[in-house]
Amino acid sequence: MSGPVHVAIDQGGHATRASAFTADGTIEGAAVVTIATQHNALGHVEHDPGEVVASVATALAELARIVPAARWTAAGLAVQRSTIAFWDAADGRALAPVISWQDTRGAA
Repeated sequence: MSGPVHVAIDQGGHATRASAFTADGTIEGAAVVTIATQHNALGHVEHDPGEVVASVATALAELARIVPAARWTAAGLAVQRSTIAFWDAADGRALAPVISWQDTRGAA
């Protein structure tokens, strides 16, 4: 195929997925990059923020090898529900681990 595609990015709790779809919904290509989840005995569930961002970049790079980015006309991003991340606005540095929606610290 050679026509335009839309890219869907799904950043989830165990992986980032990127897929390219034609206007009629046909999947032209897809890439999946897994991420690690850290659990501890206190019920904390976290992700490394750098790994999360890198997984999105890697998934898009892998998708571009399958479906050239020149064909991409739009993109959408879906992320983990109720997941919290904090970034320094000045330098883009992550201020803490990504707290997963699975984390139980707020269940009081």
